[in-house]
Amino acid sequence: MTVDTIVFSLKRLIHSPLYSLLNIISLGIALACVLLVGLYVNDEFEYDGFWQDSERIYRVEMNRSYSNGDRTHTQYTFGPIVPLIESNQAEVESATRFGHFNFLVSANDNRFYENLLFTDPSVVDVFGLEFTAGDGASAFQQPNSVVITETMANKLFPSDNALHQMVWLDGKHQMQVSGVIADIPNNSHLTFSLFASMDSAKQMYGDRIINWDYANQSSYLKLTAGANPDAIEREITQLVAANAPEALSTKVELKLKPVASINLLAQDGKGLQIIYIISAVALAILLMACANVVNLATARGAERAKELGIRKAVGASRRDLFAQFIIESLILAFFALLFALIVTYYFLPLVNAMTQKSMALDLLGNMGQIGWLVFLCLVTGLLSGAYPAFMLSKFQPAHVLKGMMRFGQGSMWVRKAIVLLQFAVSVGLVIVTLIIYKQVSFLKNMDLKFEKENVVVIDNIHWTDIAPHYKTLKAELEKHPDVLSVGGSTGVPARDYNLMGTYAVKGESETSAISLNRLDMDYGFFESYDVKLLAGRLFSKDHPSDLVDPGPDSGASQFNIIINELAMRKLGFASANEAINQSIDRIQPSRLPFSFKIVGVVEDFHMLAGHGPIKPYLFLVKTNGFVHASVELSESGIAEGLAHIDSTWNSVYPQYPIIRTFIEDDLARGFEQWESYRVVMVALAIVTTIISCFGVFGLVSYSTKYQKKEISVRKVVGASAWDITVLFNLGFLKLLLLANLLAWPVAYMFASRWLSEFSYRITLEPSLFVYIGLASAALTTLITSYHTYKIANTKPALVFHTN
Repeated sequence: MTVDTIVFSLKRLIHSPLYSLLNIISLGIALACVLLVGLYVNDEFEYDGFWQDSERIYRVEMNRSYSNGDRTHTQYTFGPIVPLIESNQAEVESATRFGHFNFLVSANDNRFYENLLFTDPSVVDVFGLEFTAGDGASAFQQPNSVVITETMANKLFPSDNALHQMVWLDGKHQMQVSGVIADIPNNSHLTFSLFASMDSAKQMYGDRIINWDYANQSSYLKLTAGANPDAIEREITQLVAANAPEALSTKVELKLKPVASINLLAQDGKGLQIIYIISAVALAILLMACANVVNLATARGAERAKELGIRKAVGASRRDLFAQFIIESLILAFFALLFALIVTYYFLPLVNAMTQKSMALDLLGNMGQIGWLVFLCLVTGLLSGAYPAFMLSKFQPAHVLKGMMRFGQGSMWVRKAIVLLQFAVSVGLVIVTLIIYKQVSFLKNMDLKFEKENVVVIDNIHWTDIAPHYKTLKAELEKHPDVLSVGGSTGVPARDYNLMGTYAVKGESETSAISLNRLDMDYGFFESYDVKLLAGRLFSKDHPSDLVDPGPDSGASQFNIIINELAMRKLGFASANEAINQSIDRIQPSRLPFSFKIVGVVEDFHMLAGHGPIKPYLFLVKTNGFVHASVELSESGIAEGLAHIDSTWNSVYPQYPIIRTFIEDDLARGFEQWESYRVVMVALAIVTTIISCFGVFGLVSYSTKYQKKEISVRKVVGASAWDITVLFNLGFLKLLLLANLLAWPVAYMFASRWLSEFSYRITLEPSLFVYIGLASAALTTLITSYHTYKIANTKPALVFHTN
């Protein structure tokens, strides 16, 4: 019976090519969306989930509270915190810390820049690192040794065994490879290829990287099974408060974040919201495609009425017919799944390129994926086949054979409700997608209040061997006519930088102190970025007090600074001119024996490139300690200027390759993740619209077939094909209007809530909703008019004769 039913079902699909093709394409596209979105979401949720006992691993983050009530949050902690916790907290099974450094790594003739993490031997216990060569128990115990990944081993020693080979860091620190570990998967927030022990860091830098002065290390804890992370948060916060030196002038609160949630909760959780949206949309697309199958199946009910009546008359039970329809639906879902796999196969490389992932559909080696596909096929088949099977199998043979079949008349509202929901989902999704698209475009193109074109940033001028020669580099660079300005700084736009302190206007109480970010710079920084001066002047070598040099021989009691507009307002000045020549004192982290005089106020500019709010800044001039050098080039001499930068660098630092990038490229990279979200949402919106069109086609198909006699009667009494087309369009447009009225408030509420989390955002305009409504009406009219006009031109005599 089952084999015969399968064979019969296949014949029916073959004999109804248009019906089969529409359903397979509709379901196939929906299933492809579900597969691609499923792979993407699974990859996102598996971030850092591959670590051994990942559910027990937490990153320690830190909130710092200042005396004036301001708070800052950072993912970095002080170096001494991890040993303090490990020796005093019983519920911490093991703990480790990472000091993040970048080195020029070389071996034989191979050399390149790589990230290196200084860490503790306990890193092996915390993360369960898999050693492919060497011994994990002793790899970090040996002084002047490194542990490298397999990929790094192949880069450094392509034809040799890497274990016990010698590696140079910056050409002066010789390290021996004590172990090789398996590569860390791409879906991890930790990106590194070399480890070295914290003892090696102490030998290189002394106590400069492990102290209570700077929070510059990532700390991780592996808790014992069953430990309460909330209770441990409170305990380690109290532990640090009891052991931190008095010089630490801020209150510290430690927070534990599960490593598996670090990626999901990045960007203040906005990325996680988008993931939920994408998942919900993919599920909605599948349900809409199943609804289309239901509508098309019921639209063909009249065609199959006699077949079903005869089958029942010769002995088929309702159960037999129900099983037949379910099998037909499952076969349809199977072919749709095959089509979806083909679509997924061809589109997956594109999705990987857009999202910078390495997702794979591994049907041979991943039983989980096979099980998921089987489950998806069964669910799709049942969802799309259950309702038609129930309705069509209840036909009474006598009614069918006597022409008394009235199937569908009473359940027309069900199909209209399905299409109504499809319309609403499609319109709402298109509105939300356009809002996301416009918001990302707004952030990418917003006026950042600084010059971002033709500015090259050199990123490795802070290295130990490079920093002493910065003045020489700058002087040589400025000799070229296409180099307009050169300015060093501790931070540049598009790179998050925090050096917080509290300051008060001279003569006012410490309770009035406000928090300001400090940015150290060279004389040419503002000129390189063309920052607008509102009052006063910019820094100049003609004013000795512009250089902050509080050495014992300076004898200065005051140095000059520049502030931005927000800092001016927070300090209590009503205008930029009022702030000029006013003096302020630093209160925290410690009082200074000199004060600062404000000599200039600059316009607020976006250091975070629109990703966060503008912060109050204090700018001062120093001659060292810079991390970046910003070089502004003339628009007509970009190539010549770059060539001059490279040749000058090579002449000053022949042993170190330059690390440079355009600030425009840095800004663009900051939006790569949002750009991928935007592209995915646009693709899903297009797919939803296409499937909605299939739904309209199905309902029009049913309506016109069911109302053939009515259409013919109207033609006999004088109605034209155009009159009938307009009449049918009005019915669908009423349905569409109701769908818009349902979708608009939901889309508005969601978009408003999502946009409220951005510091800078677009304004929701009613015209956007109206335009989407009109566009949906035009598309619907086009579909219904084609089908209705075709039926309306059928000769009445033929209809009356057939029926």
